Amino acid sequence: MTSQTISICCLDPTRDRRIIELFSYLRASRSPYFRLLRNEVESLVNEKYGNNYLKNKKLKNKLAQVTKEINRLKKQLASLERKKAELLEKILMFEDLHGDKR
Repeated sequence: MTSQTISICCLDPTRDRRIIELFSYLRASRSPYFRLLRNEVESLVNEKYGNNYLKNKKLKNKLAQVTKEINRLKKQLASLERKKAELLEKILMFEDLHGDKR
């Protein structure tokens, strides 16, 4: 979830539908007005929910990203450990068959 998504999720979907649609369009078209609109939406969120709301959401988002990356790396490490064990097993079998001890 990016800061843009955080800002959108704080709006009321029924009441603020036009703002959300415009926000999404400007983001998709990479319009220079996107930053201006994002700042306005963030100001609205700050008024509605307080100054720390977006900061807290951004911190939680960053924590979720870090946790996701850690889990990805754990899976990758487990896969590499399995490959290492298979290679060591093949090396030992090869050495036993050929009497090659180096």
